[in-house]
Amino acid sequence: MAGPYRNRKGMLFQNVLGVVDFDMKFTYMMVGWEGSAQDSRVFGSAMSEDFSIPNGSFYLADAGYSLGKGMLVPYRGVRYHLCENAQAGQRPANKEELFNLRHAILRNVVGRTFGTWKKRFPILVHPLEYSLMTQGNLVLALAVLHNMIIEHKGHSQYFEDPDYDGGAPDDE
Repeated sequence: MAGPYRNRKGMLFQNVLGVVDFDMKFTYMMVGWEGSAQDSRVFGSAMSEDFSIPNGSFYLADAGYSLGKGMLVPYRGVRYHLCENAQAGQRPANKEELFNLRHAILRNVVGRTFGTWKKRFPILVHPLEYSLMTQGNLVLALAVLHNMIIEHKGHSQYFEDPDYDGGAPDDE
């Protein structure tokens, strides 16, 4: 497989659409799109297939997405990462900057979720030499495991301590 599924090093990669909730769990995931596909194109495909935004609900998205029913995106051309400015004592200058500040604060959970997921499963950050179908299945399985860990966190040392080996003797 070549072209849009390969990065500059020749490794296979995909664009993964992941939707998360404020508990840092994945609520929807679409895999299989070429890595060069624009996020808005992948989202459009999800909307035409099996993803829908319930009436009265809103999803926070980055500037790569379009404003639409149920989608809240930041104002374009307006400062966005204002959290650093707030720490320096600067306040939003207008309602658009205030919206972008609040949007960034709320949307922070997306970056934290993906960061936690990738740290928990380092295989996700390395190029994989598996078929695209296997890659997609692996991504979906690790999202399910991530959700299970979040759901059961605190009930097992396996979930709390990444170095815990279940009491197995060390290899010599």
